[in-house]
Amino acid sequence: MTRLLLALLLVVPLSACSSDGGSASMLPDAGPLCGPILAQVTASLARSQSCKVDADCVHPKTTCGLPEACGLGYANKDWQTPELIQLINQWVGDACADPHCACPAIASAPPACNAGTCGPRQTGGLVGASCVTDGDCQSRQCLTEAQDTRYVGGACTVKGCDQTGITCPAGSECKGQGQIDGKTVAICVSKCEVMLGTNVCRAGYLCCSGPGPLRTMGWCSPENSPLCLGV
Repeated sequence: MTRLLLALLLVVPLSACSSDGGSASMLPDAGPLCGPILAQVTASLARSQSCKVDADCVHPKTTCGLPEACGLGYANKDWQTPELIQLINQWVGDACADPHCACPAIASAPPACNAGTCGPRQTGGLVGASCVTDGDCQSRQCLTEAQDTRYVGGACTVKGCDQTGITCPAGSECKGQGQIDGKTVAICVSKCEVMLGTNVCRAGYLCCSGPGPLRTMGWCSPENSPLCLGV
């Protein structure tokens, strides 16, 4: 009990990890609790992957010998729970790993929320950019022209954004509608500023604010979308 209390008072060190970016091996004389601690930390990090927006995600950093010792991975910003801190301190107090291992000299991509899971920021087009396949978009979701002929050249988006927990990336809002397999689905469309006589959207799209008085904020939409009718 005394040892545990002392361990809890320790500041979690930001030690490095093995040269391959993974966890260093436990020492030959490591205590019997090292294996269970490793398993619990691994499980805790696996449970800390959900997100709604990019700001929810960070690079977690534990300590030498544990997963994410080098801070190269991704997790929710609330990954460092009191229970996890206690486990890390126990790992250090029990000398479960060599504290002098080295991290690889690499840089990981910035963290981002990818379809509800923390991970690397994706390459590809932003919401509203033209696309042919999901891989063309940062959101990894493309509303193709074959799915909805109104969306000329296809459009990067997030489908079903009106569902609980699904949000639109920065610079877009859940104001659009797309036809997918014969069903109307709410989709994210890029924001724009309504300027009379000027089209600030790409070819085939207009900056529309929906029925009613003209507003400053609009969304890039096909000319015959509900957002552009009755304006």
